[in-house]
Amino acid sequence: MLPPPLTHTLNINEILSSCFVSHTHAANRSCSPQEFTCINNRPPQRKCIPRDWVCDGDADCSDAYDEHQNCTRRSCSANEFTCNNGLCIRNSYRNDDCNDNSDEKGCEILNHYPSMHHCDHNCTDTPTSFICTCRHGYRLMSDNKTCDDEDECSVRPSVCSQVCENTMGSYVCKCAPGFLREPDGRSCRQNSNITPYLIFSNRYYLRNLSTDGEAYSLILQGLTSVVALDFDRVDKRLYWIDVSRRVLERMFFNGTGREVVVNGILHGEGLAVDWVGRKLYWVDSFLDCMKVSELDGRFVRKLAEHCVDANNTYCFENPRAIALHPKLGYVYWTDWRDKAFIGRVGMDGNNKSAIITTKIEWPNGLTIDYTNDKLYWSDAHLNYIELNQQKGKKPQQTVHRGVTV
Repeated sequence: MLPPPLTHTLNINEILSSCFVSHTHAANRSCSPQEFTCINNRPPQRKCIPRDWVCDGDADCSDAYDEHQNCTRRSCSANEFTCNNGLCIRNSYRNDDCNDNSDEKGCEILNHYPSMHHCDHNCTDTPTSFICTCRHGYRLMSDNKTCDDEDECSVRPSVCSQVCENTMGSYVCKCAPGFLREPDGRSCRQNSNITPYLIFSNRYYLRNLSTDGEAYSLILQGLTSVVALDFDRVDKRLYWIDVSRRVLERMFFNGTGREVVVNGILHGEGLAVDWVGRKLYWVDSFLDCMKVSELDGRFVRKLAEHCVDANNTYCFENPRAIALHPKLGYVYWTDWRDKAFIGRVGMDGNNKSAIITTKIEWPNGLTIDYTNDKLYWSDAHLNYIELNQQKGKKPQQTVHRGVTV
């Protein structure tokens, strides 16, 4: 009878221990003359490699030391990527296999490895690297990678004719009550059969002009020197100042009821009707002040004069235009002497201030977009039309250049 065979069962710990001892021994042994030593490799990395592997185009040492031995490089094939250090790696291996990060440049590798993608939106290859761009409605941030929403309402103030609301990556145009949005999605028209028109003076007459320029009619003639004009939308009355006759007059739009309201206005250059509070406001460039009265000329009072700041820099010296914003309770005026500015004062005469003091020389015309709370003015020296947002802290913006005012 044969003796039973010898048996021995190896458990997993013995197997791992044996492998580790064997691998550690191989990693720590001295390399033979037929081998190349990877001097910076550390266990469990392989320290000794066959000399045939040196300068073969593949980095076998962890730091590619075997490929930096004054090697003569072969040309990489069409299926290989040429690293900056001269190595050739397969295109499918482009993930820091060059050991110099040169295989990580470009959009192809970024798209292949999403976790490495640095561009928020679009990536475009360049001869040496890549650039990031953003989708329409977004802007590239200072890191040249991140995309953030562009506020079209602030960047392009005329993108909507009335109300502009910014959205993520876009914007929406809306219209004020009493207006309808046009098919273009950004323009508004009045929801009525009333044809809009302009009323203006040319010293000697008052005229009516349609906004398309087709209709041009005379309202009143035989005047001397009308330089200020406004309209009361409630009573449908015209108010104007004749500086030669030194009077403030009014008349119904249909040409009836003409009368003098205020006498003795020395040099009134700007006039505004408060259609809500039922008052008249004007500026006098001879007296260097702003005055207010009832619509019929009673109770004339001086509302503002002298300087508007503590340093006496911005003062009433040559006031020209005036505009009212009853909803906000402010009166605005322009002054174009040595220190030109646009001032603001409460309709009760309090809280005088200079709100526009830069990029301004000869501010002549002044008006308000009541739908969007925007202040517009024209500059006769700089030849432009400018705007400023009255709510918030948006900077002034040029609307149109090259105008003659």
